[in-house]
Amino acid sequence: MSLSPTLVLFLVYAPPVPLLASGPPLPWQENELPHVSRKHVIDISDSRLVYHIDMGGVVDMDHAMTREYGRWTIGWQPNESLTIENIGPVPCRNVKVLANGRGDWYTLEGILKAALAGVQTEQEKVYAIWQFCRSNRHHDDPLFEGSRYADELHDPVKMFMIYGAGLCDDSGSVGSSLYYAAGFTDPEPFVRALHGHVMCEVFASARWQFMDIDENVFYLDRENRLPVGGDAVAHDHDLAHRECHFGPIFHGWETGQRGAALFGRDDGKTKRLARGYRLRVDLRPGERIEYRWDNAGKWAMRLPHRKRRFVGNSRLVYRPPLDRKGAGAQECLGIVPARSEGRPAAAAEKDGHLLYVMKSPFVFCGGGLEATILLKTESDRAAVEVWPEKPGASPPLVRVWEGKGPGERKVSVSLDRAIDPVHGNPKYAFRVRIRLRSVSAPRAAALTSLSIRGDIMVSPIALPRLKLGRNEILYTDESGSERKVRVTFKWRETEAAR
Repeated sequence: MSLSPTLVLFLVYAPPVPLLASGPPLPWQENELPHVSRKHVIDISDSRLVYHIDMGGVVDMDHAMTREYGRWTIGWQPNESLTIENIGPVPCRNVKVLANGRGDWYTLEGILKAALAGVQTEQEKVYAIWQFCRSNRHHDDPLFEGSRYADELHDPVKMFMIYGAGLCDDSGSVGSSLYYAAGFTDPEPFVRALHGHVMCEVFASARWQFMDIDENVFYLDRENRLPVGGDAVAHDHDLAHRECHFGPIFHGWETGQRGAALFGRDDGKTKRLARGYRLRVDLRPGERIEYRWDNAGKWAMRLPHRKRRFVGNSRLVYRPPLDRKGAGAQECLGIVPARSEGRPAAAAEKDGHLLYVMKSPFVFCGGGLEATILLKTESDRAAVEVWPEKPGASPPLVRVWEGKGPGERKVSVSLDRAIDPVHGNPKYAFRVRIRLRSVSAPRAAALTSLSIRGDIMVSPIALPRLKLGRNEILYTDESGSERKVRVTFKWRETEAAR
């Protein structure tokens, strides 16, 4: 691999011609085009399987995508969803689907493997990590500003897989952690606090190098040979004046003037090294994860009015098997398997409840619940209660629904308020309790169907998107021999783009 700093910094950007500008824009894409919908479904019983999907049409996400400093613009998005569903009798552990060898960023080691592919020298490592980071995130508002959870975005795995964006201090922390994990340990990378900006520096090629992931820039020495450190820029502002910032779209040479003014002799230096979050997707029987490229207007953040500009709202959905003892619940008291009007059900002998825990390696930003409850007489009762898990605290419980008989009750409720993604800590788990009270007779109150949905934040850039032509799909897990998984890709194809 050979990277030229001059080529990286001075590429000329030409805005793409719009594909089409007809019809109202969807919430998650700029334009709509005439298209046909496609679906590919495969059932898998092996721990590793490679198969292929052919995508037709004339445009894919890569051809229609423009990365800007503060957002991504998608001219037309053909990818709709990727669903991985456990349809077997045993749990599925560490389930992953990759497309075309890309996106295995579930661990710090996986990110480095992707970033450093083909790299041979120490200096190439510096450029490659910088290039990977700036190419797979964008600048955006903070999520947990002013709280003790503000460093949530400092972990590389969370940044690239969940959030996909952050401020300069987030990028500086992520860069420091990746450089350290790549072997730049003596001396250790540090985060430089300028006057209104924060970024990482790494020691390589016998010098400190200021590698600005957020503003898409680094500063070359007078010989245009190697990047220099922040101290050199503070001493000689002209090193920053001649570079363009806030790319990849060119915003004028005056950005160099503003960038140079941030450096000074009194800049602070701190160490921020995250060891690495490990993202594992585990699915219970009857559970599925649905990765989506669109956005339902949900964020996990303390300042919801400052909406993220580019994030996907995926879903974790659990349909517990009610015909089994315990009904797939973590806690089952006073509830037994039964038949209710010919259907499998979980019924209360007298007073009972089922407690379900929804856990995700992605942060929750809302949810919903649908259930069918049969109550034989007016004296029979049921209720649904929800609360988020908070470390070291007893969170408030919210009763989202309650009802009485007689008859069948169709329950469809939002869990957004109960999960409360805009206050407190990031939510990686929440609990749902179904209460049943059989007063008229044993098993007079019964749960005949249940679906719990957790809305999650996932970076659309990290998802295994399809491209034009033949796509190689890799499925892996760490499950038992009785696994059975169904993988479904949904996408759209168009011939209408110019």
